Amino acid sequence: MSDPKLLVLGIGVTFGVIVQALSLLLATRRSNIDLRPLWGIDPRIKQFGGMCAAIIVYVFISQVGLIFAMRISSHADAAGPAIYQTTWLVLQLPYGVLGVTLLTALMPRLSRNAAEGDTPAVVDDLGAATRLTMMALVPVVVFLSIAGPQVGMALYGYGNFGTSDAGRLGEAISWSAFTLIPYSLVLIHLRVFYAREQAWTPTWIILGITIVRVIFTAIAPLIVPDDHVAIALGAATGLGYIAGAVTGGWLLHRSLGDLRMVNVGRTVTRVVLASVAGAAVTLIMEQVLGLSRLHSGSGSLFRVIIDAVVMFGVAFGLMRIVRIPEIVAITVAISRRLGLTPPSPDLGMGGTVGEVHETMVLPRPEHVDPYYYRYEPYMDAQTMVLPVIRPDRSGRHPVVGHAGTGLTPDAGTPSKAVPPIGMTPSPPRHFEPQTIQPQDTTYDTGMLPVGSPEMPPMRVEPAARRAPRGPQLIPGASVADGRYRLLASYGGARGLRFWKALDMKLGREVALTFVDADRRAADNAGQDGPQAILSRTLRLGRINSSGLARVLDVVRGSSGGIVVAEWTPGRTLREMAETRPSAIGAARAVRALAAAADLAHRGGGSLSIDHPDRIRISASGDAVLAFPGTLADSDAQSDVRGIGATLYALLTARWPIPSGDLRGTAATVGGLQLADFAPDGIPVEPRQIRPETPFEISAVAVRSLESNKDIRTAATVRDLLEQASVVDQKTEFIPVLRLGPRAQPAADESLADLDLLAVEKERSRRRMWILVGVGLLAALVVGVILWWLLSVFAPRSSSAPLNEHSKLGLTSTAAGSPSPDHSSRSATPSAPGGGVPASVTSVSVFSPGGTPDDPGHVSAVMDDNPATIWRSDQYFQQFPALKKGVGILATLGSPSKLTKVSLDSATPDTVVEIRTSPTATPTLDQTQLIGRSMLRSGTTEIVVVADKPSRYVLIWITALANTGGQFQSSIGELHFEATP
Repeated sequence: MSDPKLLVLGIGVTFGVIVQALSLLLATRRSNIDLRPLWGIDPRIKQFGGMCAAIIVYVFISQVGLIFAMRISSHADAAGPAIYQTTWLVLQLPYGVLGVTLLTALMPRLSRNAAEGDTPAVVDDLGAATRLTMMALVPVVVFLSIAGPQVGMALYGYGNFGTSDAGRLGEAISWSAFTLIPYSLVLIHLRVFYAREQAWTPTWIILGITIVRVIFTAIAPLIVPDDHVAIALGAATGLGYIAGAVTGGWLLHRSLGDLRMVNVGRTVTRVVLASVAGAAVTLIMEQVLGLSRLHSGSGSLFRVIIDAVVMFGVAFGLMRIVRIPEIVAITVAISRRLGLTPPSPDLGMGGTVGEVHETMVLPRPEHVDPYYYRYEPYMDAQTMVLPVIRPDRSGRHPVVGHAGTGLTPDAGTPSKAVPPIGMTPSPPRHFEPQTIQPQDTTYDTGMLPVGSPEMPPMRVEPAARRAPRGPQLIPGASVADGRYRLLASYGGARGLRFWKALDMKLGREVALTFVDADRRAADNAGQDGPQAILSRTLRLGRINSSGLARVLDVVRGSSGGIVVAEWTPGRTLREMAETRPSAIGAARAVRALAAAADLAHRGGGSLSIDHPDRIRISASGDAVLAFPGTLADSDAQSDVRGIGATLYALLTARWPIPSGDLRGTAATVGGLQLADFAPDGIPVEPRQIRPETPFEISAVAVRSLESNKDIRTAATVRDLLEQASVVDQKTEFIPVLRLGPRAQPAADESLADLDLLAVEKERSRRRMWILVGVGLLAALVVGVILWWLLSVFAPRSSSAPLNEHSKLGLTSTAAGSPSPDHSSRSATPSAPGGGVPASVTSVSVFSPGGTPDDPGHVSAVMDDNPATIWRSDQYFQQFPALKKGVGILATLGSPSKLTKVSLDSATPDTVVEIRTSPTATPTLDQTQLIGRSMLRSGTTEIVVVADKPSRYVLIWITALANTGGQFQSSIGELHFEATP
């Protein structure tokens, strides 16, 4: 490429950057962002100066590693620097599109949480960034690992770059693709450190990365051939970033504590398995369709497109089947946009069409009462909204959208003033007239008058700081930035509010517990504050029990927050208690709740079972803490009392724990009446209300409520209820023979909802079929791996194994069969008579499965000089692991019927096939096998039998010589003999 062309490319790139900058400037002007510099030294400038110095040192260290790698690659191979640099640029494309986009979206929230010192929120942001980045990049890494050579040929297999260099570039992409994973993790860690203003920590991390990278870069030329150094340098870069990712994770663990990467690891594992399955299906599809024949530039491009569609389709389809939340959210959004699924439910919260175009009219200030006479007590508890004027249904007078805030004009208002608003007028107020100083009404202050001109001077007091207002909790309202839409309220307790909501992204129902929904907490971050409640509740997410709704997430706000848990289908505790369930069924239900409480107590936490609104009875008949939220005063003993109260409520439909100052039979807690209490303050035993209640169950319900009795742990309650409901257990007694009709089996005393159970059973059946499909796919993947291993390590199908077996005495040598020592001559019968030499006009490298091997020296096989040789590339695996084989296609002077082929080689144990071709550009399937042999050191003569003359002869290498774990073969001279 000449210098003017390089100049044009440079100008084009510079112009593109200028266009990007101009577009950003226009966007900032539309957003009213002032970019004029503020002169002077500011403390923030000094702080930024220290961070800037750390970043400059960071870049300098990184460039040292790059320069060292470029020098190593340039000394080993002329095309090495271009291959190494281009490989890194290709890998930056998926990271720039996916990784940078995700981090750009998460960085503002991460920086805000770090500035506020909210460590749990920073940990949550770190987990979200890691999970999203891995989910986006892992499929890309797997795809580039299996399709790297095709990508290299599709992008650069044109013009002067050459197919050989494009093939090596593709191999470099395959061996370097894994670098994207540690590289993205390192950059996530660095952003956390920068957000926490720890600017020098990334510098030390990049120093460690560069040291590891330089060490492996220096070792690369010593262990790989020169033409593979650029490939090894990419792998060395990946190893350096692996060290950086491990170091960054360890430093973050030291500064932030537990990073809670268990859920992230579970998601990443599923993504990896789905991506590997997609890669296996892609490889099988290539073999079935024969896509390996598409090895040109345009053919490789088509092959890459087909492979990408198949692999990503299978991978993301499997991710959707295993219900990875982010994939589910994307598919739900796409299906709604395409109209494949119904939109989110409309709960009737929207206004009428006419309201959109209504005009908001305000009375003139001089026509209203003074503001201090228009104060209403309820105004402190609501948002100030301007009234909307609507015509009355009768059409006579306009109506204001807010009642109780009627405004009437002064009595002295002229008749041309605005008409009175059609609302109930406030009673007339009388006040003593004040002497008003004359004012020049023609003087314009540029501000609208507020209040009445007759307002007397008043003492102005500083406004008290108001607590931030939270979302209005009504059905249909959206919370958490529109993520959840409220459906129905299920009560509340002690500053908590319980709601059923719809997850708008995942399309599933969830249970929301609003912490400090009324914004009454004085200290948001204290031990008793909302943030502490959220942190304690988040630990319950590690518990897997049927008696506790699994905690999915917590949403932290400036004041208060939300606990998100799985929704529990079934009935509320009050609804189930009103059905008067059996005592055995109640004991079985509460047994699950006691087991969940025991797990929480063993982990150092508690459930805060203090109100009937928290409890729901699931479809399977278990009592579940459906709305988790662990308060500060909750402990194991209070949970035991709550478990006993739940059992008591199921038995008697009454709640035995008073709430606040509520007393008497008329008082209710969560819709349940308070229990009757004995003179000593102990609730009346359930057996006195329902005599059919077993004594053991009644005793557990009452004694659990007393803190000074022997039932003090949830495990004790669980064990006692299990013994009391032993009727549920089947025994192995021999049946007794009795005459007469057989007794009817006892009715099922479980609290399970049969209708909901039928729905769950249908879902389980569908999940079973999905698991069967996944199992079959896994078996297919294992089969592909085994087939690949056998193709690499098993001996090839030829006559050689039989001859080797005869050496061991396993088979007898038939009379007249060729011996192993003479296998190089031929496995076919000798042709009669001698032959004449056949001239060769040209030779070329034949490599349908990839790039040609050493095409610049292939002419050495016809120069009658054994010292000049042609070598194949050096491979790390035997054929056909990377490709089926490689060969030399010779063109004879005229069509000839060959009888013998002589090859001079210094690499014994190379297996070759002699084939004839009808054209100069054949496929392997178009060629005809006429001879096969294993080469020995020196000259090997192969007797062939051809049925017709041919001008094109292919020397096809199917197995390379193995020298020290490296596979490579060479041919020095090539001669042919044909019939006269």
